[in-house]
Amino acid sequence: MQTMGRPRAITEDEILAAARAVFLHSGSGATTAEVAARCGVGEATIFRRFPTKQALFEAALEFEGQPPWAQRVLDSVGTADLHAALSELGKLFVEWARKVLPARLMQLTNPLLTASARRPIQQVVDKALLELFEGAHRTGQLRVDPSVAVHVYLGTLRDHVLRELLQTGGALSDDALIEGVAALLCTPGRRQKARPRKKGVRS
Repeated sequence: MQTMGRPRAITEDEILAAARAVFLHSGSGATTAEVAARCGVGEATIFRRFPTKQALFEAALEFEGQPPWAQRVLDSVGTADLHAALSELGKLFVEWARKVLPARLMQLTNPLLTASARRPIQQVVDKALLELFEGAHRTGQLRVDPSVAVHVYLGTLRDHVLRELLQTGGALSDDALIEGVAALLCTPGRRQKARPRKKGVRS
């Protein structure tokens, strides 16, 4: 009598990574069988972790917590030249947005997702950036209201990535766009010297 081999062990993170890739490639019409095949396991293994396709879909396309670049914003508050900080942060944001926006767009337009399942991290991003702009406004480095600056900065960078995703053409290079929006927001000639960080503060 032939003995069946033990099913391949797989982590929840591996299932979610596979599901994210499948859903982003094929849309919400993709099946749990496709996810299982990508994982190299049986469909029953998927359902033991996620009881329904909707539960799997929501978990796979959810990006919770503070995005890495938001912490860099907080680290820059009151310590960095605004123009230099925005140039660095712009590159981090664009890199992050290229990973997150495709899934976020699918969430916002997909009937599989309930309103309660949509937990956007935009508030985290807005709050972190607002702190940076408020500090810069107090030192005269910001030429517009901090709340307006948040919308202009994030809106411009987000539109840059969306144009790329939608292949609308005519997009600027990352560097040209990031430097341009930083120059637009910063007060000419007001460059703040970075204060030395206290020991133990993460850079």
